[in-house]
Amino acid sequence: MLPLPGKVVVNLGDTISSQQVVARAELPGKVFPINLANQLSVAPGEIREYLTKDQEGRRCCWKG
Repeated sequence: MLPLPGKVVVNLGDTISSQQVVARAELPGKVFPINLANQLSVAPGEIREYLTKDQEGRRCCWKG
């Protein structure tokens, strides 16, 4: 199961390697990766402490 529309490109029971692509998905729009921990000047392991959730429980933004 993928979190968004896509295609699994291996079959159940296939032997795979750690470098092998097992699924593909197209992300809608332009995607811009950011290093949020760096932007907030915190360690990557601490980033969850700076995130908040919306009313439905989804992580949505960070504490200032």
